[in-house]
Amino acid sequence: MQGIPQIGQGPQPVNLPAQGVAGILLVLGEVVRGEVLHILPNAVSMRVKKEIILAKADIPLVKGGRYLFRVESLSENEAKLRVIQALTEDAEGTDSAMIKAFENLKGAILSHDQIIAYKGILETIPESVLERLSYLSALKKLFKNADAITEGSLKESLDASGGYFETKLRAFVLRMAGSERLLEGDGVDQIIQNDLKGNLLKLKEALLSSEFQDVLKEGNVKGGDLSQAVDKLLNHIEQQQFLSKMNTVFQTFVPVLWQGLKDGKLTFRESYHPHEGETEHACVIALDLEKAGRLITQVRLFSDRLHLRFVAENPRLTTLLEENKPLLEKQITDIGLICNSLVITQEKTVDFENFISSFELDIKV
Repeated sequence: MQGIPQIGQGPQPVNLPAQGVAGILLVLGEVVRGEVLHILPNAVSMRVKKEIILAKADIPLVKGGRYLFRVESLSENEAKLRVIQALTEDAEGTDSAMIKAFENLKGAILSHDQIIAYKGILETIPESVLERLSYLSALKKLFKNADAITEGSLKESLDASGGYFETKLRAFVLRMAGSERLLEGDGVDQIIQNDLKGNLLKLKEALLSSEFQDVLKEGNVKGGDLSQAVDKLLNHIEQQQFLSKMNTVFQTFVPVLWQGLKDGKLTFRESYHPHEGETEHACVIALDLEKAGRLITQVRLFSDRLHLRFVAENPRLTTLLEENKPLLEKQITDIGLICNSLVITQEKTVDFENFISSFELDIKV
């Protein structure tokens, strides 16, 4: 489909003018549902995201037909949508099937304590066993403590989180198919060893081997406990991948362990402001601390100006933040940014999900 004017360029969201409304929001790679309302001489009218748009169709579409489209490209003058499925009456059950699948995956979400327990299983494995089982050794290295996380290592942890695993394999196959020259060490084995999901899948396969089991027995490692940990972690990662597809947001799990932390979430957003011609970057950090309670930090960077907001449950934590407010403002100035606003509030109950759901996401960790 062609001929839809746009504002802005991908991969950021773009605002597409629609008939009689302010616009609809499309994101590169997003899958949307559309219904063909009328077939016109040089265009079709469709309902997409509850709004009406006019578009040119390169393939014959049926009036009244319902389709799934993927946003293939966003250029200066047009957006292209590719038909990936024509929805039949049988396909109308897709939503209920997705809901059922989601219900089945609900139990896959691991608590911070469970993740620590599974890391504990890895910690008990002797070095002699790790040396003989490379994927087990690589898996252990992917679990990091919070004090070891830096800007660079967080990026590495996101890349190795398992959320990109299938994408990395597809990219590798495409490079091979295109006879692109590969760098040294750039192969399937390296992709697997540097990826949490890849390691877990390899371990799951290896645990079926009697030879692998013999090595574990020599090190007095309980294969059953390890197998259960592998399955639980895989389910946890796949639940994040499922939610990513459901919400057209990249959502992933990073095995960062922080003593005193009950739960934590990071969400990132990048949004384009066409009137100013600039991009805003934002992040929400939601922490549930054992002693201090829940704390949400919202960080927005726009036009080199930083906007900060803290929302805490614990009044003592709010007081501590207020006392250190001048120090934080100075640290922001020292790195060359302008602190445009810094708001600190205290609420009796901090609801992570309601706060995060009101924040349009691109990445959720």
